[in-house]
Amino acid sequence: MSPATYTAILPIALLFIVFLLKLFIGRAYNILEIWRAAMEVPVDISIFGVSTLISFIMLLGNGGSLSEPLFLLLAFIALKILTIIVWRQSISSLENGNLGVRKMIFIALGTGFNYFITIMMAVFSVSLLVGKQNVV
Repeated sequence: MSPATYTAILPIALLFIVFLLKLFIGRAYNILEIWRAAMEVPVDISIFGVSTLISFIMLLGNGGSLSEPLFLLLAFIALKILTIIVWRQSISSLENGNLGVRKMIFIALGTGFNYFITIMMAVFSVSLLVGKQNVV
């Protein structure tokens, strides 16, 4: 396998393992617990995206301009905070019960938004890191 393949497979495998560990260790699982765990995955993806961007910044070191990567880091942290807020609101709505159609749509849209934003963060940060490693 090429290094690019490992770059794609290893983070996905790690996130999947973390998902399974959170789901099955120390809890009885049912559909609600699987749903809650799936709603939390974007938080893990955002941690991966931010840490990969930090790795990119560390790889740059003094050899390049840090203003753009540091701006990206601040933007990623702001997006991470936004996804945590959406996740917490979705969990709160789920736990309050009384799930009508509107709440279900809110939860589904919020979770979908979180997946989209955090996957884009992860893909972008990995592409920066892989691109920089190929240059050095």
